[in-house]
Amino acid sequence: MTILEESPHRLVIEEKPVVLRALSLVLIVVFVGLAAFFQPIFTRISTEPVADAGANGWLIAQILIGAAAIIPLGILIFVLKTRRVSFDRSANLVVMERVGMLGRKATEYPMASFSGAGLQYSYDSSSGRTSRAVLEFTDGHGAVPLRPYYQSGGAASRVAIKINEWFLGHEAAAARSL
Repeated sequence: MTILEESPHRLVIEEKPVVLRALSLVLIVVFVGLAAFFQPIFTRISTEPVADAGANGWLIAQILIGAAAIIPLGILIFVLKTRRVSFDRSANLVVMERVGMLGRKATEYPMASFSGAGLQYSYDSSSGRTSRAVLEFTDGHGAVPLRPYYQSGGAASRVAIKINEWFLGHEAAAARSL
């Protein structure tokens, strides 16, 4: 996640899955290329039409390898989203935006009920402990995850620490001025 703006009154953090988008596009091109490459090979190998389809082996290649290209396309369209979290003291709002190929969705939470950022953990026997950063609210929203998935490493912890430094740093400065 990248900090786009940091001031005493506003903090904006964004995550763009650029690498995953590029990987999805590469996989789409590779699978479509494989379908085009193997089409003549399957045409020569196949001597019998596919049952009840009246088609030769080139159709098998196009269907199987083309179907494999649909998976990264589906991930690109439905799963990969740019996520932006804005903490705005002047508007008294915490706004979580998700922007994908199918549109934008924004969820607003009152800043007054925001109590800080924390971590949620998941344990797996193969990968060990993974975590994700969550925003904690006191008005019944509970823990709202910044990402829908858990990840290994310290990125989630760094994001939670940065949010808490900004949030608590301003609170501490306001308490000293009173």
